[in-house]
Amino acid sequence: DVIKSIKNDGGKLISRKETSFVGNPGLEAKLHFGNGGTAVYRYFFVKNRLYILTTIWKDGESGDAQIKILDSFKLLDENTVPAVQTEDAAPKALPQFPIVPKLKSDAEDENLKGKVKTVTQEIEYLSEESDIKGRYFETITDYNENGNRIKQLTYLLEEPLEISVFGYIDGLRVVDFKMIANIPDLSFLKKNGPKPPKAPDPRYQFSLEYKYADGKINEEKWLKNDGTDWLKVFYTYKENQVEEIAFDEWGKTNRHTTSTLDEQGNKIKEIDLADSNRTYIIKYDSFDEHGNWTKNTESELVIENGKQVSKPLTSHYRTISYYQ
Repeated sequence: DVIKSIKNDGGKLISRKETSFVGNPGLEAKLHFGNGGTAVYRYFFVKNRLYILTTIWKDGESGDAQIKILDSFKLLDENTVPAVQTEDAAPKALPQFPIVPKLKSDAEDENLKGKVKTVTQEIEYLSEESDIKGRYFETITDYNENGNRIKQLTYLLEEPLEISVFGYIDGLRVVDFKMIANIPDLSFLKKNGPKPPKAPDPRYQFSLEYKYADGKINEEKWLKNDGTDWLKVFYTYKENQVEEIAFDEWGKTNRHTTSTLDEQGNKIKEIDLADSNRTYIIKYDSFDEHGNWTKNTESELVIENGKQVSKPLTSHYRTISYYQ
């Protein structure tokens, strides 16, 4: 299609050849534009991903410098990619001592088993009705050897969105973060709330508080660095079900769900009580040697022609590394 388009605009194909990249099939096309300039397109197909490299130089230039840049292309492992993309954007690491005691680690609260080091999660959109297709990075979370989060990178359709770091300051579990993507300023939507109990602490954005009952987390609170509420989450357990309700900084319901868990504590059904009781089914397709799931598929139960059917929405993939 690229060659055809350029030819239609008066350009010409200089060369087209098959090539390879680290043993993976590839194709290179070199073309000259009708209005001047030369371009090289390289396509590499690696597993289920297509990489496209393009460079263009003006007439009179050799193109050697541009080709050298293309030749420097290499694939990084999935844990290195975000490090490269966010090297300058990451907030300063927070102190990790002295530790504020917590009944269970973050990993345990998230039903992760083993000495988890890093969890890389991707999402694949499956719905035929959705305009979004394909598989994208979602989050990459690093844990310390005690199982508590120390850093999390969040993506929005493959683009890094924000990076958060966790630590301890003045006897508080705290979080600092920086937005990487350009997000519009929505502060004008905020209403005047109660007067902050203290001046904002510039060393962090939020502090975290937890409460447990019968060995399970039943309250999670996020406080802004001026001491005011930002998010409260309450959990209620009954047999193999858990109800979760979250309130925002203005006391309005942010999320309200009830979930059914399997014997391993994995969520297999969720009802969104805040959205007309929409019901979702989660099927687990694979697990690793520690018993942590590595792929699941979420479907929505809907009524079509008077019958209840399950319509796939997304699949999630996790690559998990562990401390030795």
